[in-house]
Amino acid sequence: MQRYGYPRPARQRGQAIVEALLMLPLMAALVWAVSWVGGLQFSAQQLLQASRKTVMSGAMGQAVEPPHSMAAVGLRQRVLELPGIAPPNLFVLQREWFGAGLSLLSVYVRSWPLKEGRTPFIARHAHVAIGAGHAHGDVDTHRRIGNAPTAWRQVERASLAQARRVGAATRRMESPWGRAALQTDWLSAWADVVPPDRLGTRKGRKP
Repeated sequence: MQRYGYPRPARQRGQAIVEALLMLPLMAALVWAVSWVGGLQFSAQQLLQASRKTVMSGAMGQAVEPPHSMAAVGLRQRVLELPGIAPPNLFVLQREWFGAGLSLLSVYVRSWPLKEGRTPFIARHAHVAIGAGHAHGDVDTHRRIGNAPTAWRQVERASLAQARRVGAATRRMESPWGRAALQTDWLSAWADVVPPDRLGTRKGRKP
C-alpha cells in the first residue's frame, strides 16, 4: 500500500547486522595492517640512521657498535682493501701521505625478529671509504708532507740548493736595507693559515 505516492520501505530483516559483522573484521584488519606497515617503516628509518652513524663512527676510528636506542639490532662489519683506486702513478704518493691504501668499511645492520620464522626483519647496508688520510691539524699536516720522499723531500732537496745559492747573492744586495734573509722553512709558514675553529676534532679533542 502506498501513501502520498511514496513506496513503503522494505524491511532489512537483519541484513545490516550481517553486513556489519562481515565488514568489522575487515576494517579491523585494515587498521592493524596500516599500523604494522607504519611500524616497519619506522624501524627501517631507525636502522638507516643506525647504520649511517655506525659506519661513520668506524671511519673516524671509534668503536663500531649499535646505538643505545637500537637494542634489538644485529651488527656485522667488514673491511675490504681497495687496490687500484689510485692510479699507478699516484699510488706511491697515496702511501707516503696516507700511510696505507684506501679501504672500504661495510656495516650490515638488521633487526632481530620478535618470533623466529614469523616476523620479517629489516636489513640495511652502509659503506664508506676509510683511510682517506685527512690530516688532524697543522702538526699532522707538517709531518705528512715533510716525511713524503717523492712529493716533498726530492723536490725540497733541489729547491734548497737553488735557494742557498740565490740567497747568498740576495743577502749582499738586501743587507743595506736590513731585510731578513731568505726563509727556507716552507712548511711552518702555513701553520696559522687555517683558523683554529675550522679545524676538525678527533675523538672529541682539538688537534
